[in-house]
Amino acid sequence: MSGDSLYPYPLCERISSYYFTERYPSLTEEELSIEEIERDREEALKLIKILFGEEK
Repeated sequence: MSGDSLYPYPLCERISSYYFTERYPSLTEEELSIEEIERDREEALKLIKILFGEEK
């Protein structure tokens, strides 16, 4: 993401940034890195388990 990681920001802000970058690519200079996406995916899954437990 053009050298600046979004990692210091809360998860929801980072995830919404990914959406914005995909939805409006011409309005942003950011590039999504696989490592950042995978890290945020893991964090999101942990948050979902905390919020909803093992619901099915």
